[in-house]
Amino acid sequence: EILEIEVHQFLTLIKSDDLNISREESILDLVLRWVNHNKELRAEHLVELLKQVRLELVNPSFLRQALRRN
Repeated sequence: EILEIEVHQFLTLIKSDDLNISREESILDLVLRWVNHNKELRAEHLVELLKQVRLELVNPSFLRQALRRN
């Protein structure tokens, strides 16, 4: 279901301080999955979405793997 929501809803969700996640990698993975779900229409939002991910908290090896996959 979350892959179907609009960009403004998705941004609100990932910006939320009340989001209950254990690792920032989960947010990065979700952003990439959301964009890839409809890449033609969503790729333009990738930079804006990635700005919401606290990359300094992402494990460097996870980040490298995500870059290779995407």
